[in-house]
Amino acid sequence: MGPAASSQVDVRVTDRKTLIKERCLARKGYLDMQKVALEMRPGEDNCFPFLHESILPIISKFLFGTPLIRCFEVCPLWFVANLTALDNMCRNIDEGFKDLCAAGLALEYARTDWSPVHIATAGIRIDRILIAR
Repeated sequence: MGPAASSQVDVRVTDRKTLIKERCLARKGYLDMQKVALEMRPGEDNCFPFLHESILPIISKFLFGTPLIRCFEVCPLWFVANLTALDNMCRNIDEGFKDLCAAGLALEYARTDWSPVHIATAGIRIDRILIAR
């Protein structure tokens, strides 16, 4: 037998947080709700003015760490809005990678992950994971 042609395989990496976000968005238009957060009655569907896409990134910088991760646990809207804000905060990392490695690598997927750090005072480690080909 000679060499066989390689088949195209979907190598898209799907982590748990991305999967949860996709399922939340399939249930309801949370990103649309975030865009009109300033116009909604505060508390309606757990939507508050500070969740607006223009305000949340500013607040997220102050909450960065354990408090920000706790915001993910409030409800699906907060999960989607905060994950999007966190991804947008890391966009400069993605752009820097593309600028430095464009000649040899193509960025396929980027995500943010976090995990507890087991030290004397509990903490959170936040990582930006880049998958390139």
